[in-house]
Amino acid sequence: MVTVLVVDDSAFMRHALSVMLSSDPEITVAGTARDGVEAIAKVKTLKPDIVTLDVEMPRMNGLRALRYIMEENPLPVVMVSSLTTEGARVTLEALEMGAVDFIPKNLSDLSVNILKIEKVLIEKIKYLARRKVIPPPIVPPVRSGRMWWPSGPPRAGPRRFRSSCPGFRKTCPSPSSSCSTCRRASPGPSPRGSTR
Repeated sequence: MVTVLVVDDSAFMRHALSVMLSSDPEITVAGTARDGVEAIAKVKTLKPDIVTLDVEMPRMNGLRALRYIMEENPLPVVMVSSLTTEGARVTLEALEMGAVDFIPKNLSDLSVNILKIEKVLIEKIKYLARRKVIPPPIVPPVRSGRMWWPSGPPRAGPRRFRSSCPGFRKTCPSPSSSCSTCRRASPGPSPRGSTR
């Protein structure tokens, strides 16, 4: 049995999604939440297997809630929102933060698309449960000077690399082309006429 927490600020959508999911005998709706604050609290208390998460909500939106959930109680989260369409900025942000999938809901013609959403939603929930998908941990950004880099600082010359890495002085006090570490850190020769 798969337990799901439904998070949406619309009472209609909370009820509709709950009815959709409960129609499948393999899925149980553990509870509902109307904003990100409630979602974070109920993830801790109810410990659902999967969460469906809206984006636009009062007090705390879905993206902020998603970050908290991934940091404190990581579990599969499916974004269900009118904003999460394929290729949309919000969708890409959610996937980068740890969401495992998304379903766009067309609010302008919801009565026509409700059956499509039900079919796709149930299929995704059951697939994630079977595969036991676990979102990857969020890698904190690494600070380099005044910039934040998601996976560490960019390639830099030996002098800049030495100043940003305390351990570099001990292992290689005199960077040169004969050192393999220096060769990896160095960006290569400067273009003609340029200065570093």
